[in-house]
Amino acid sequence: MILSSAFSINMLPTTTASKAGFQPLSVEDAKALVAEAGITRNAVNPRHESTAVLSEHLCGLPAEGGFLSITGEEAEVEILVMLPPRSMMSRSGTEVSIGHLEECQFFLVTVT
Repeated sequence: MILSSAFSINMLPTTTASKAGFQPLSVEDAKALVAEAGITRNAVNPRHESTAVLSEHLCGLPAEGGFLSITGEEAEVEILVMLPPRSMMSRSGTEVSIGHLEECQFFLVTVT
Protein backbone atom coordinates (compact mmCIF):
# COMPACT_ATOMS: atom_id res chain seq x y z
CA MET A 1 0.00 0.00 0.00
CA ILE A 2 1.16 3.52 -0.82
CA LEU A 3 0.54 6.57 1.38
CA SER A 4 -0.17 9.84 -0.44
CA SER A 5 -1.68 13.22 0.27
CA ALA A 6 -3.45 13.34 -3.09
CA PHE A 7 -5.05 11.29 -5.83
CA SER A 8 -5.14 12.49 -9.41
CA ILE A 9 -6.34 11.07 -12.69
CA ASN A 10 -2.81 11.83 -13.91
CA MET A 11 -1.65 8.84 -11.84
CA LEU A 12 -3.62 6.42 -14.02
CA PRO A 13 -2.34 4.67 -17.15
CA THR A 14 -3.37 6.35 -20.38
CA THR A 15 -3.59 3.27 -22.59
CA THR A 16 -5.78 0.95 -20.50
CA ALA A 17 -9.10 1.31 -18.71
CA SER A 18 -8.98 1.76 -14.94
CA LYS A 19 -11.57 1.75 -12.20
CA ALA A 20 -11.06 3.59 -8.93
CA GLY A 21 -13.05 3.13 -5.75
CA PHE A 22 -12.95 5.57 -2.85
CA GLN A 23 -13.71 4.44 0.70
CA PRO A 24 -13.69 7.05 3.48
CA LEU A 25 -11.89 5.85 6.62
CA SER A 26 -11.74 7.05 10.20
CA VAL A 27 -8.32 7.74 11.67
CA GLU A 28 -8.66 4.53 13.68
CA ASP A 29 -9.40 2.55 10.50
CA ALA A 30 -6.46 4.19 8.71
CA LYS A 31 -4.12 3.29 11.57
CA ALA A 32 -5.41 -0.30 11.63
CA LEU A 33 -4.99 -0.60 7.86
CA VAL A 34 -1.38 0.61 8.09
CA ALA A 35 -0.69 -1.82 10.94
CA GLU A 36 -2.24 -4.71 8.99
CA ALA A 37 -1.16 -4.05 5.40
CA GLY A 38 1.91 -1.88 5.91
CA ILE A 39 3.07 0.98 3.71
CA THR A 40 5.54 0.25 0.92
CA ARG A 41 6.06 3.91 0.03
CA ASN A 42 5.33 7.24 1.70
CA ALA A 43 4.75 9.36 -1.43
CA VAL A 44 3.94 12.55 0.50
CA ASN A 45 6.06 15.49 -0.69
CA PRO A 46 8.64 16.27 2.04
CA ARG A 47 8.50 19.98 1.13
CA HIS A 48 4.98 20.05 2.59
CA GLU A 49 6.47 19.96 6.06
CA SER A 50 3.36 19.54 8.21
CA THR A 51 1.86 16.87 5.94
CA ALA A 52 5.20 15.05 5.78
CA VAL A 53 5.42 14.93 9.57
CA LEU A 54 1.83 13.67 9.82
CA SER A 55 2.54 10.94 7.27
CA GLU A 56 5.61 9.84 9.20
CA HIS A 57 3.55 9.68 12.41
CA LEU A 58 1.02 7.49 10.61
CA CYS A 59 3.29 5.01 8.87
CA GLY A 60 6.77 5.34 10.38
CA LEU A 61 8.45 5.99 7.02
CA PRO A 62 9.96 9.29 5.92
CA ALA A 63 8.10 11.21 3.23
CA GLU A 64 9.91 10.73 -0.09
CA GLY A 65 7.68 12.49 -2.58
CA GLY A 66 8.02 11.79 -6.27
CA PHE A 67 5.40 11.33 -8.94
CA LEU A 68 3.03 8.47 -8.19
CA SER A 69 2.22 6.58 -11.37
CA ILE A 70 0.14 3.44 -11.81
CA THR A 71 1.38 1.48 -14.81
CA GLY A 72 -1.60 -0.77 -15.37
CA GLU A 73 0.58 -3.86 -14.98
CA GLU A 74 -0.59 -4.29 -11.39
CA ALA A 75 -3.86 -6.18 -10.85
CA GLU A 76 -4.81 -3.81 -8.03
CA VAL A 77 -3.19 -0.82 -6.36
CA GLU A 78 -4.21 0.52 -2.95
CA ILE A 79 -3.43 4.09 -2.00
CA LEU A 80 -4.15 5.46 1.44
CA VAL A 81 -4.85 9.15 0.87
CA MET A 82 -4.41 11.42 3.90
CA LEU A 83 -5.89 14.91 3.64
CA PRO A 84 -4.86 17.30 6.40
CA PRO A 85 -7.14 20.29 7.05
CA ARG A 86 -6.27 23.45 5.13
CA SER A 87 -5.40 25.18 8.40
CA MET A 88 -2.39 22.86 8.73
CA MET A 89 -1.03 23.47 5.25
CA SER A 90 0.97 26.54 6.27
CA ARG A 91 2.45 25.04 9.43
CA SER A 92 6.01 23.92 9.70
CA GLY A 93 6.66 20.36 10.72
CA THR A 94 7.95 21.40 14.14
CA GLU A 95 4.50 22.27 15.46
CA VAL A 96 2.77 19.08 14.31
CA SER A 97 2.11 16.22 16.71
CA ILE A 98 0.69 12.75 16.34
CA GLY A 99 -2.58 14.05 17.81
CA HIS A 100 -3.12 16.16 14.69
CA LEU A 101 -3.87 12.94 12.77
CA GLU A 102 -7.35 13.18 14.32
CA GLU A 103 -7.98 16.29 12.19
CA CYS A 104 -7.16 14.56 8.89
CA GLN A 105 -9.51 12.87 6.45
CA PHE A 106 -8.55 9.45 5.09
CA PHE A 107 -9.62 7.55 1.98
CA LEU A 108 -8.65 4.12 0.75
CA VAL A 109 -8.39 4.42 -3.01
CA THR A 110 -8.42 1.10 -4.84
CA VAL A 111 -7.48 1.14 -8.53
CA THR A 112 -8.09 -1.89 -10.74
